[in-house]
Amino acid sequence: MSKSEISGDRYVGVKFRTALTVKDVSSVSGLHELAYWCKQFDHMGLAPPYEYEDGTGSSGNLSFRVPSTDAFMITPAKTSFRKLSAADFVRVTGCDVKEQKIFCEGMNEPSSESFMHCLIYMNRPDVQSIFHGHDQGILSHVKTLDVVMTKSAKSYGTLDLAYEVLKVLGSNNYVVLRGHGFLSMGSSMQDAGELAIRMHEKALDMSESEHPAWDMVGRGRRISKKLLGRLHLK
Repeated sequence: MSKSEISGDRYVGVKFRTALTVKDVSSVSGLHELAYWCKQFDHMGLAPPYEYEDGTGSSGNLSFRVPSTDAFMITPAKTSFRKLSAADFVRVTGCDVKEQKIFCEGMNEPSSESFMHCLIYMNRPDVQSIFHGHDQGILSHVKTLDVVMTKSAKSYGTLDLAYEVLKVLGSNNYVVLRGHGFLSMGSSMQDAGELAIRMHEKALDMSESEHPAWDMVGRGRRISKKLLGRLHLK
């Protein structure tokens, strides 16, 4: 499934200007855990691959606040979650809405949804981690799951999409982006990740009850509760 099939957009890269300071940020605490969750999203089909001119990337973006700073670490643009190392992540240090410019440090461009992450962190001091993924099961069962959804569908990577999220965000930790995907947030990466998993598995249960012979191959995978119980990453 390509990014264009998920959101209705053809992927054209980031849609903002980037002020990138080339710098090694691989020593920032927490990147090992972020890489772990990227691989879990890939495994569960929550970050489906998309093609671009130079290769294959993963649809979705994961981030966490850098403690005691106004910065956050986020996945890079145009990168497969299967191949991420600590050196690939990007530290976003600020955003200029008027100039549509992201200030960052690292070796890569930050995720195309960096503005959305930035504005959520600015408006929700309690949120320490934001995971954005794609789950067709969630989109198909929004009403039954009784979750908040944006009022209008907006193009990926735009301020319009970020503002649409802010309209319904409130104190909600789970928001569905209409026709696009979902946001799972929490006071830690584990909280954001486990919430995404719980919602994903609820949607799978609903699909299975509606279609007993439903083929799960390629539709979304489950993470074992035994593995979740052993999740004590630092």
